[in-house]
Amino acid sequence: MLDLHLAAPNLAVDQLEQLLPVVGIKLPSGSKLTGGTLTANLAITGPATETTISGPVQIENTSLAGFDLGSKIQGLNALGGTGKGTQIQTVKANLNSSPQVTEIKDIYGDVPAIGTATGSGTVSPSGAINFNLVAKLSSSNVMGAAVNSAMNSAQTAVGNKVGGLLGGIMGKKQGGATGSVADKGIPITITGTTQNPSIRANVGAMLR
Repeated sequence: MLDLHLAAPNLAVDQLEQLLPVVGIKLPSGSKLTGGTLTANLAITGPATETTISGPVQIENTSLAGFDLGSKIQGLNALGGTGKGTQIQTVKANLNSSPQVTEIKDIYGDVPAIGTATGSGTVSPSGAINFNLVAKLSSSNVMGAAVNSAMNSAQTAVGNKVGGLLGGIMGKKQGGATGSVADKGIPITITGTTQNPSIRANVGAMLR
């Protein structure tokens, strides 16, 4: 029976990448983390053959080479991607990895070319993934500004049409939709496998 504690402050990602799957971090096929640091504070418990690893993990200032996140988001990829890789300012989460399933909670990610995301999800031993996130696109970059502008215009147009219809029925004009899409966030689901993830934005929810 193991009862261990692992403290790993600001270690170089390049030297640790092969160990990431041990703590439940698995990368898409053909991708590689380059640069940056990893900080972890993990408890390792249970039988040596069926250990549970739990605790916070954080990666900062790294690049996911070979995986263009911007172009992989279905529903938003028409606006372009982030190039040949994805720059990551911060990604952190609390994980609980057992032989049965890896649970990843309290996820926070900051990708400067896109925005930020929060949520949680699971990874099965076979590599199947199921994540639910809420992304907030940054208006300070081209992709985020374009999406926010387009969706806010659509939101206002839909609100005005519905408002006008209700006004005709009820004898008074209803106001258009209020609030920015950027403030609400976009629901995003990630399914498939760790090697071949399917990332989908629920664009319809942005207009509600």
